[in-house]
Amino acid sequence: MLRESFEEYLDGELGSADRLKVEAAVAGDPRAASLMAALKGHRALRAAAIESNAPSAGEARALASHVLALCEEQTNRPLWRITPTVKRLAAVAAAVIVVAGAFMAGRTTAPVQTLAGKSTVTEVTRYRVAYVDESGTVQVKECDNEADMAGYVASLEQHGVAGIQVADLTSNHM
Repeated sequence: MLRESFEEYLDGELGSADRLKVEAAVAGDPRAASLMAALKGHRALRAAAIESNAPSAGEARALASHVLALCEEQTNRPLWRITPTVKRLAAVAAAVIVVAGAFMAGRTTAPVQTLAGKSTVTEVTRYRVAYVDESGTVQVKECDNEADMAGYVASLEQHGVAGIQVADLTSNHM
């Protein structure tokens, strides 16, 4: 308990009443005075050891310049590198996309099997005709076959409509 109080005294952690008790104990007891002197000596040795390990001004400057150089080197590097793991993940993702795309393409173009075992693919022919009328509004009409589309375009041309656009929407459907 005495040593702990002395340590607290040396650390400046005691209140004024406790501080006065420690000072009175050191003044009135030679063993307490000897302990206080030993504790002060140990503290002085520790402080000297710590200070002897402190870098010199030259060492501190060299360390600071080395740290700054490392920081600058890190600044010039990309934030992340393409590691082998990232490359593998990208390859797997690309393979999944290719396989999924091939699967979806196969589903949309594969023939339908009927109950009789015959393959049936029907071609749906559609045309989209677009033009701008006198008021500046875009008009769009879809035609189910080439004859309807040709007749509609001919009637527009007879009425003096210019800039007629025709889009072929033909596709295979099952």
